[in-house]
Amino acid sequence: MKILLTRPKAETERLIKALEKTGAEVYSYPLTSIKYTQIAEPLGKNIQGFIFTSTNGVRAFEHHFGHNSDFKKNKIFAVGRKTGKAALECGFRDIHFAKGSQKDLLRVILKYASPDLGTLFHMAGQHLTGDLKLELEKQGFKLERRRLYAAEENNFSDGEILTRNFDVIAFYSVRAAEIFLKHAAGANIQQKLSHVIAICLSPAISSMLDKESWKKILTAAVPDEATLWKLVNITFEDMSQ
Repeated sequence: MKILLTRPKAETERLIKALEKTGAEVYSYPLTSIKYTQIAEPLGKNIQGFIFTSTNGVRAFEHHFGHNSDFKKNKIFAVGRKTGKAALECGFRDIHFAKGSQKDLLRVILKYASPDLGTLFHMAGQHLTGDLKLELEKQGFKLERRRLYAAEENNFSDGEILTRNFDVIAFYSVRAAEIFLKHAAGANIQQKLSHVIAICLSPAISSMLDKESWKKILTAAVPDEATLWKLVNITFEDMSQ
């Protein structure tokens, strides 16, 4: 099986080794790089908890605020086990896990948080999907966003790698899918995609892709790496370890 990964390079090293152990031929085409933004506004004191919707958000928080151990005493609402484990490794202890959808994240927040206990902070990137802030405000919560990082598009000298015949292309973010479609159009490889299975970590990603252009578009039931790769019958050790 010939596989193309589109994640930032720093996030694929362990995955590439795991996939190669299954006999797959793996190529990396990192469409984005994670860049931390400059934070000028302090978080304040009336903090109820932090919301993390990706491991990038956890790493960015640690970069900007990791020196303040008091923050680690707050509640964490994390989307997915991998994000929650990243928060645990950074020293947070009061962690509540959501399965992956915004609906489930709202359910968990409503169960373990209260509008009367202070502000919730969503530690996010520059490119957001969903209406989490709106939905929480409807429930009486005060939510503030801090855009701690950006998934910046990488510049490539050419798209030669895209002209290869892949069996599977994996997408972990809406941003990556958006950039890939632009690169694919530039490389004029739309016909090749009709022989490729696209695997996507969430429905929001799948919705970016035209189902008529691909052999199949498969979506993970939960945003978990092992679940994603089981879509194409690949199993390996838990990548969150």
